[in-house]
Amino acid sequence: LIIFFNSLSQVQAQGETEVPQVSSFDSYKDIALNIFTSGKFNLEIVAVSLLLIFIVNYFTGKEKNLNMARTWMMYHKEIFDQQFAHVGVSQMSAQQGGALLDQESINQYKFYASGRQNVHYAAVTIDLQKRQDLLSTLIFSFVWPEKDRIWVEIPLDVQVVQPIVFAVVRKKELKNIINEREDLKYFAQKTVSQGLNSSLVVLAEHDETVSYLLNEKITSALNKFEKNIICIHVTDQKMFNNYPFAVRFELVIGSNYQKDLQEMQKLFQTIFYFVDNLCAYKLKEQSRQKSEKERAILEEKRFKQKQERIQEELLKKKQDKKKEETAHLTKEQLRKLEEKEQIREKKKKMAKRVMKIK
Repeated sequence: LIIFFNSLSQVQAQGETEVPQVSSFDSYKDIALNIFTSGKFNLEIVAVSLLLIFIVNYFTGKEKNLNMARTWMMYHKEIFDQQFAHVGVSQMSAQQGGALLDQESINQYKFYASGRQNVHYAAVTIDLQKRQDLLSTLIFSFVWPEKDRIWVEIPLDVQVVQPIVFAVVRKKELKNIINEREDLKYFAQKTVSQGLNSSLVVLAEHDETVSYLLNEKITSALNKFEKNIICIHVTDQKMFNNYPFAVRFELVIGSNYQKDLQEMQKLFQTIFYFVDNLCAYKLKEQSRQKSEKERAILEEKRFKQKQERIQEELLKKKQDKKKEETAHLTKEQLRKLEEKEQIREKKKKMAKRVMKIK
């Protein structure tokens, strides 16, 4: 209506002295039809249509993501109830009406569980496509295709932390993951695991770790769910949190999410078996000493890099301060200041030489 009456005002401003008088609703319809068919509303129709498409897409995308998160919860709540004493993001239990999922954004949900042997907690992040974002759905997805992902982060509760870096990575993701994670780049190497499908690559420090962690049961499960696995990453390098020993499972949901999420129940059961098996593992003495030596070398390298960064920052601050102090000086004053600094530097060098001679 606002657009309609604005258009009538524009018509009047363009030279018509009077707005046509009408006596019935049909007459108003005739005027509106004439304006639409004359092409005056073409841009408005396109704008309103696009706005409606954005609104509809926003709510349908938001609803689908919510349904996917609820579907995951429906299929996996029982598994977590069996494994943990407390399930859900609320302080209250689910039986007391506590919330199970925390919606951090329209496309991301969080779930927590605690109270289990060998683990501090389990944090599940359901990171879904930005279906509510029309630009992301129609344009960006062709350049940077998004996937529906699930991350399961589990800090391990063990008496003695084993120096272990280990990963099973989807071959297509291998290069990116190694480049992003210092521990895999520095410690781990490609290793062959008998029976594992070629679409998955194993990274480890020691062959004994591979043969122990990828036993027949685990290997069979990984092969069965290879299409859902992006990365399984075990580390003692605090890559995901401040705990000294943790494992992270990065999974992907297929296009048929109902079927995929239902089938992934067995994968989650395997996750907890893997965790218990990992916590029971002890490196051989020779392997442990080698790993600890490598970590000491890396720590020394990190310390040197940190000191270099500090020195660079101090130098930059010194240079910035000097610029501020000399900004108002003339060329002649700057020349004299530089001469004084050169004399000062020569004196410092001479003093160092004298010290060396002594």
